[in-house]
Amino acid sequence: KKNGRGYYLYERGSKPKPDPDVLPILEECRRRTHVMPGGK
Repeated sequence: KKNGRGYYLYERGSKPKPDPDVLPILEECRRRTHVMPGGK
């Protein structure tokens, strides 16, 4: 959160938003491990 980057983007005064640069990496990891969001 310090540098405003990570799994989420932290913009001053707003809620954290998913970082679009990280989403492809997460999708690939989920595909390889057969783990889906929400534990499905």
